[in-house]
Amino acid sequence: MAKKGSSGILIIGLAALIYLVARKTNSVKAINQYDLNEDGVVDEKDLELFKTVYGKTVDINNPLTVKADFNGDGFVNMSDFGLFIEHYQGRAQ
Repeated sequence: MAKKGSSGILIIGLAALIYLVARKTNSVKAINQYDLNEDGVVDEKDLELFKTVYGKTVDINNPLTVKADFNGDGFVNMSDFGLFIEHYQGRAQ
């Protein structure tokens, strides 16, 4: 059983491993965590997806809740929306 707080480290380690494997196979694309539908742009489609999980607790059975919890606090809330809106339509890099 993982210690409290260690899941974030595990996720970061897993993301790093995926990046390294993708880089080794030359399949790395710029990844924007706010691009919820992974179509290359943060737009109204991503906003619609975000709205479907807003107010929910992160649930591993609902991967979109995991993805939309941008600050990693276990909830999809106004803090996450603030981060999302900063990147809406590529305003921030």
